[in-house]
Amino acid sequence: MVNQESQTQDIVPICICDKAHKCPCFVSEEEINRRVKKEVDVLFQQLLKFMRDITSDYEERIKANKKLRSEVEEKKIELQEAEKLLASLKSRSG
Repeated sequence: MVNQESQTQDIVPICICDKAHKCPCFVSEEEINRRVKKEVDVLFQQLLKFMRDITSDYEERIKANKKLRSEVEEKKIELQEAEKLLASLKSRSG
């Protein structure tokens, strides 16, 4: 059985640093908050861009949809006029 002292000597610390407070192990709460805020700001900007892109795409689709609806209405009117003309021609020939 291995004794307790030899077991503890085999443990390697997670961080080997000079404790000069430049190691991530010794980052202050203020520094952590600063880093988190920076990341949140970056994520916010990405989200804002994403939302702008989606909004722009949505508005383009609405515009295209309105244009298509207008074209469909124009074609309906043309069809009605053609049907009237056809009916008129049929009545004359019959």
